[in-house]
Amino acid sequence: METDIYQAPNSNLSNEEKPVSYPIASGGKRFLNYLIDTAVLYAFLIGLAFTYGMIIGLSEQSNLDDLENSNEETIFALIVYGIYFLYPIIMEACWGRTIGKFCTRTKVVNLQDGKASFGQALARTLCRLIPFDHFSFLGSQPRGWHDTIPKTKVVDTSKPAITQATFSRVALDPSKGVPTQKTPASPG
Repeated sequence: METDIYQAPNSNLSNEEKPVSYPIASGGKRFLNYLIDTAVLYAFLIGLAFTYGMIIGLSEQSNLDDLENSNEETIFALIVYGIYFLYPIIMEACWGRTIGKFCTRTKVVNLQDGKASFGQALARTLCRLIPFDHFSFLGSQPRGWHDTIPKTKVVDTSKPAITQATFSRVALDPSKGVPTQKTPASPG
């Protein structure tokens, strides 16, 4: 049997870097996220209230007594609370980040460093309603109840991820024609 020296080798080298984990975001970054998100929400809601006031002022209901007796005030309050509640759910479920997290380069992930699910984003927001949730950050790890209960964490993507380089050599077993894993012998 003659060997063709121009034949491609029966091996495949792969050098894939898989991120294992980003570091947990610091308490300072988490607090900055909270401040930025609160400022963004308040700015949006103040703009919404201003627009609402302008529409009411220009409409036929310029009499404030009529406005107090109408359901418009209740509807507006429901819209405000809805936005305040839905903002983190939608942002974290779609992008894993709120505007504050975009600014600080942090991200919400599940415990396996994958994308947090919609259910986890919803659970995070519901857990923020737990009294004293803000005090749950006072432990050694900057993870609050709204992280631990839905099994999520906030990671710092501005720092390099801890990676594990995978070097593998796959060769064909000539007698069987199936791939076999070959690892280089360790020096020593």
